[in-house]
Amino acid sequence: MKDRVPPILRGSMGVELDFESAIGSRWIVVWENGHNAPIEVDAEGRWELFDFRYRLRAGPPLHFRWDEQGGYPGNEVVQTVRAYDPVNQVITWTTTHPAYKRIWWRR
Repeated sequence: MKDRVPPILRGSMGVELDFESAIGSRWIVVWENGHNAPIEVDAEGRWELFDFRYRLRAGPPLHFRWDEQGGYPGNEVVQTVRAYDPVNQVITWTTTHPAYKRIWWRR
């Protein structure tokens, strides 16, 4: 399968993120404006947020897409892992959306 996720995912800066540590657990998504929302990533690397479904993609680099469902054709936003802090359990993602250049997942 093309999108099969390997045990270790490498971000765009060579950051290693253990897939097992990201799945089957709850995260708080935090945007630069301070808004946040909980998600739970399932064993397949999928989750739902604001009625949209997402899935981690192995890449390289590790990423996920907003609007894969086609609700806004031509407006697909890609989030790419930029950093992972295993001590504080924070994943930093950069995005292609001009209003949300970075988001974070925090435990």
